[in-house]
Amino acid sequence: GTGHRQFKWDRENRHTKIVVDSGGFQLYAGVEDFVKPEDVIDTHNKHGDLGMVLDLPCPIAVDPKMITDLIRIQAANIEVMLKNKRDDLELVNIIHGLEEKAYTQFAKEIDHPDIKRVAFAFSRRKDNPLRGVKKVVDLVTGLRDRYKHYHVLGVSDLTKAAPIMWLAKSGVAPLITSDSSTHVRNAA
Repeated sequence: GTGHRQFKWDRENRHTKIVVDSGGFQLYAGVEDFVKPEDVIDTHNKHGDLGMVLDLPCPIAVDPKMITDLIRIQAANIEVMLKNKRDDLELVNIIHGLEEKAYTQFAKEIDHPDIKRVAFAFSRRKDNPLRGVKKVVDLVTGLRDRYKHYHVLGVSDLTKAAPIMWLAKSGVAPLITSDSSTHVRNAA
C-alpha cells in the first residue's frame, strides 16, 4: 500500500537473514481483512529469506475440535505456500498451544518434511516463567533431530531469556533464537 516503505536488501553481501511474519497474529488480534496464503507467500518471496507460515493462533482456552480445525487450516496453508515459494526461501512452521497436550498435537500434525525451522510461543503473558521453560525444553528436546532452528516467540524479559540462552548454549539444538512480541511494553 501507499503507507508501506519499500526497501531492497543486498542479498549477496550480508550475513543476516530477513524473517517475514505471516500476519496470522494480526488475524487473531481482530483485523477483519482476509489474508490468503498466496498473498503471504508473494510477500515472503519479494522481501524475505525466512517466512512464517500463515497460521491462526489458538486462544488460551480451546476445545480439541478447534485445535483440529486450526491444524487442518494451517496444514492447507503450508501446502499452498510450499508450492508457490521461491527455491531459496525457507519457511518457518509454527506450533501452537499452551498446554502440553495441545502443543504436542500441533507439533505432530503440522510437521512437514520440507520445513526445517519451527517457532512457538513461550507462555501466556503473565504466566510463571517455569511453565514456559518446560514448554521450550519439551519441544526442543522432543524434536531435537527434526529441526535445524527453533524460534521462541514472546521472550520479553530476563526470566524468560536466561533459560533460553542457557538451553541454546548447551548445544541441545543447532540454533535457538527468540524475540519479544511486545516491543512497546518492553521498551519501557
